[in-house]
Amino acid sequence: MASQFFKELRRRRVMSRAAAYAILAWIMAFGLEAAFVASGLPLWTVRVVQALAILGLPLTIYLVWTRGAPGHAAPSVGPTQTKSDPETPVSVQSTETTTETVDDVPQAPPSFAVLPFADDTPDHDGGPFADGFTAELSDLLSTAEDVTVAPQLACFAVKGRHLDYAALSEKLHVGYIIEGSVSQAGERLGITARLLAAPAGQEVWSETYDQSMEELFAIMDDMIWHVGDKVDKLLHPGASRHARTADHQAYASYLRGRGYFISGSLNDLAHAVRLFAEAVERDPDFVLAWNDLAETYALQVIYFEGSDAERKAAHAASERAVELAPDWGEAHLSRGVAHLASGDYDAAAGEFERAIELDPTLWEAYYNYGRARIHQGQMDQAVLLLEKAAAANANDYQGPLLAAPIHKAMGNQEAFEKSAREGIARAERWLADYPLNHRAYYLGAGALLDLGERERAFEWAEKALAIDPSDPSIRYNMGCFYAKAGEIDKAFDCLRDSITSRSWAENDPDLEKIRQDPRYQAFLDTLQ
Repeated sequence: MASQFFKELRRRRVMSRAAAYAILAWIMAFGLEAAFVASGLPLWTVRVVQALAILGLPLTIYLVWTRGAPGHAAPSVGPTQTKSDPETPVSVQSTETTTETVDDVPQAPPSFAVLPFADDTPDHDGGPFADGFTAELSDLLSTAEDVTVAPQLACFAVKGRHLDYAALSEKLHVGYIIEGSVSQAGERLGITARLLAAPAGQEVWSETYDQSMEELFAIMDDMIWHVGDKVDKLLHPGASRHARTADHQAYASYLRGRGYFISGSLNDLAHAVRLFAEAVERDPDFVLAWNDLAETYALQVIYFEGSDAERKAAHAASERAVELAPDWGEAHLSRGVAHLASGDYDAAAGEFERAIELDPTLWEAYYNYGRARIHQGQMDQAVLLLEKAAAANANDYQGPLLAAPIHKAMGNQEAFEKSAREGIARAERWLADYPLNHRAYYLGAGALLDLGERERAFEWAEKALAIDPSDPSIRYNMGCFYAKAGEIDKAFDCLRDSITSRSWAENDPDLEKIRQDPRYQAFLDTLQ
């Protein structure tokens, strides 16, 4: 305990600054004595000055200690955010280099892009942990007021690409860039971090941490505080999401799980499930891990035709998340997605409405609510919800591309064309960053076909099918595409071994051309 205290004294430079004050005070106090005596002033005035100088030493130590703590902002030239600190800060040893803020550093409100931290683990097997760390750091920054953070998917899209800082700043619409690296060796954790002012890429702050895994929370809090300090914002670590667990090993498992979840492939989702399960086993009250575990199970069911066991697991995990955080919108969102995966659409709607009530910015709540209404055949409500999802998230291509064929089936040509063209434009931007995203290709192909761009539509459709011909969601959507294109045999060939949701197929306007074919009823009879 004493050792940790003295480490903290050194980190906050308390002793060096106190010594500097003592020397300066001694020189001034006794130098003034000679001057006062020479001027004929009473001796008691000299003693008062000397007493004040001595009394100033403990005050100086107190100010240096408190202003060096995570959660205390440095003096600022502009307004700062003030929040109460319910947590006791944890110390971190680090090697720090700082560059003074210059005139061309962007001023408030600051905007950040957290680029994927590089994996510097010797065996290069720490990628998922590095990705999870990056995602969590981005989330923590986004909780601060008067701060904007570039979307995580947009930041991860530049992973492995060599773009200069000016191009990154323009692409991500930010004034600051955070980058770094992560390495692990047993229980040792090494992290380097840099804050750069865009577009020149001028270093504003950098720090290197070499700590045990037990210091993971402290490292992240320290990084958040220093970033806020350099932009004159009090980014409060005590409000961080990771405060919902005190177990550093549970948190490490959760971060690795998030790294796998970001990838989104079936194999990676299975890894994410295992790691989230490890996290909640270590800490049964870790709400974030329960929430992400529920969503991962549900996505396996919805997009990869998961088992009944996975449906039940999604329900159990989402129920626990809501129990732990009844007033958190994302917990109700995951609960709604679990109901969606089980086909309980009324219960899903109730959870999505609660999620939106708690957090109107949750675009996924509008999007999944819209999907629930499609299952129920309530198309008027579905298009409104899908359009709200698109309005809440400028990068969402799915909402407009799902709404477009509904508008067309309802005879609203103007709304159809608007949704289709907007969805295609967003899909094109998405594919520029994620060229292997099959969903953007097959949803976009359907919209292009409906707009009369048949040749381009088939190009997109073939690209989607080539990515994974066995994927159930790709096969179903290709069946829809070929049905609209009039290639009926190909449509039924793709629909075979695709999705298992009867309610979705019965209400999907893309299958209208094949509903009178006897094979359509045979296809429905295979669905749940």
